[in-house]
Amino acid sequence: MGIAVEAVFEEELAAFLGCVKYGRGQGELKDHRHGRRGRVNSPAPWTLETVSVPRARLQDGSGHSSEWR
Repeated sequence: MGIAVEAVFEEELAAFLGCVKYGRGQGELKDHRHGRRGRVNSPAPWTLETVSVPRARLQDGSGHSSEWR
């Protein structure tokens, strides 16, 4: 189940950034991938599974950056 969840996160981030991992988008890119972080995914109380979630830095029009979640 963890692999499917990780794939959904990757697809969502690729759609948001406009390019796939290791790909280049059109024009200038302000937002970029920023590593991965672990997140506990617990479909049932007796199972704990850590999922690797991609991170990204997003930059708004005024130059401030925040983390994509």
